[in-house]
Amino acid sequence: MSRVMRRVRGGGAERGAVAALVAIVFGSGVMVGLGAIVIDAGQAYSERAQLQNGADSAALAVAARCSLGAATCDIATTASSIAGTYAGKNAKDGTSTVTLVCGHDSFGKLVACPASDPARPANCGDAPVAGSQYVEVHTATRTTDGKSVLPPVFGRALLGNSFTGVGVTACARVAFGTPAGSSGLALTASYCEWKAAITATGGTEANPKYASPPPAVPAPTSEIVIYFHDTAPTPSHCVAGPSGFDVPGDFGSTQTSDANCNTQFNFDPASGSTTYASLPGSSLSAPCQAALLAAQLSHRIVFLPIYDRVTGSGGTGAYTLWRMAAFVITGYYWPSWSSNSWLTQTQPCKGNARCISGYFTTGVSPGQNIISGSGAGASVLRITN
Repeated sequence: MSRVMRRVRGGGAERGAVAALVAIVFGSGVMVGLGAIVIDAGQAYSERAQLQNGADSAALAVAARCSLGAATCDIATTASSIAGTYAGKNAKDGTSTVTLVCGHDSFGKLVACPASDPARPANCGDAPVAGSQYVEVHTATRTTDGKSVLPPVFGRALLGNSFTGVGVTACARVAFGTPAGSSGLALTASYCEWKAAITATGGTEANPKYASPPPAVPAPTSEIVIYFHDTAPTPSHCVAGPSGFDVPGDFGSTQTSDANCNTQFNFDPASGSTTYASLPGSSLSAPCQAALLAAQLSHRIVFLPIYDRVTGSGGTGAYTLWRMAAFVITGYYWPSWSSNSWLTQTQPCKGNARCISGYFTTGVSPGQNIISGSGAGASVLRITN
């Protein structure tokens, strides 16, 4: 090698020296080794990324369905097939193996994750917080011909015919639960109105019963009316003063933080104030009218903050928030602006009242942080590994 390098430095036979170097590299197996690293290891890294993307999306999909209720969190009929679909869609060859779907939910539908299992990869991180709701999805290599290992390209040349390839695994864990904070509509309803709607269907605060989320259409009897200002609201136990359970001089509006009638709300006293200033006035802003109209026409879920305390009046009024609710708006009424319900074809209220009609349901809201305790139909998802 030193003689070859001297010839290169001398400048008289560069072409022959390069050829000799290449011959030496190939003869020593260095190029084969580099090929094994670049090709085989690169193939494994690519497979790992695809499997992780598949595990992440599958865990998010299963957690989203489990957050909506027991009916969509059935491991035997729903979760495994959903996980397989999402894991496969994230693989370049359209196929991968879901080796395990497990977790914990309040309905007892998910299979408990094993405490220790040699076949269970350890890349999901530390054990989840005891009692928390979560989904784990584990994925592994599967090729289009059904094999569970990636076939070697150069690795066999170094390790011999006994090397048949490498299997790759991935794991994702997604927590779900009651949002500690979330963006929602800058209108707010009282806790007693939410509770009255829940108990009317046989539910309780700890175990509420909700109408199925869109695209399902509930029976007309599930529709309720939420009053933002009325001297005689229904149900009667929501009466807390001359304006029902609303801030006197206000009409259920909170200050907006963007141009789309949304506000970022906090429901966790440990992380900041849960009190929000009211927005005095008897009419809705143009953005809020547009938001209500769009929600009614699309039949989509809106996220509505629920308060359990009011103080002050008019411009000094404030709502103390409890939880975020998922709600489908069917109709609305303001004295100069209204639309009949698409579910019952009736006017929600009349006279000097301000109200919306609709039904409480379940849905995944923006946000990631989770608070302990029961919620009001809205959930958030968070990848924790």
